[in-house]
Parts: sequence; structure tokens; C-alpha cells
Amino acid sequence: MQSSFGQKLSITSLETILYSSFTAADSLLKEAKFKLADKETGKGYHNYYYTSYQMVDGAKQLLRSLSLMDVYDGPDTSRLILYRTYNKDDQEEMKRQLIATGYALFKRSANDFVYKKENY
Repeated sequence: MQSSFGQKLSITSLETILYSSFTAADSLLKEAKFKLADKETGKGYHNYYYTSYQMVDGAKQLLRSLSLMDVYDGPDTSRLILYRTYNKDDQEEMKRQLIATGYALFKRSANDFVYKKENY
């Protein structure tokens, strides 16, 4: 049995996921070794939850996750992605990437950070 472990995602990858079709976003996540862990569909929405594991100190641990939700209201569609990393170095690198690409810290509470760029 062989295990593969996911890669961290860059801000460019996250923006690509945000603007791509679901099929293209799913392919990008699978290429980065994220696995679809859960899928929920309801009236007007689809929610997909992906996970990424890595070997840490000889044990398989969850290090990253991504929720991708598409919400439908008639002909209008909105997409929300929520990327989580449980690795301090990944968090610091993501903050640097966000600032370098024009995002600014919009809101912070405890361990949650919301960044904004224009209308995003």
C-alpha cells in the first residue's frame, strides 16, 4: 500500500479554484494530492470538503483542508472557498503571499483571518 500526501496550495492555486469550473477545481485539487472527504448537496448548493495529509513525526496527520461551496440562485452562482492549514509555516507563507498579491487583512478573530482584495 502506498500513501500520497498533499501539497500546500498557493494563493494563485486558490484563485484558480475560485474562478474555475468545479471539474477543473477538482482536478487541480487531486493533482495537489487532496482527497474528496465529504460531499453535501442541497437545494441551491453543493459543498465539497477536501483533505490533505502529511507524515509528521512518523504519523499521518491532517495538515490542510479546503471547503468548496457553490451556491445557486436562479441563473446566478457564487463560490466560496475556505482553505485551512494547521501548519504554522504554511500560515506565515500564506500571509506573505496574500499581502504580496494585493490582499489586506479585513477581519481577525482568534485563529481565523479574513483577507480582502477589491470585491473579493
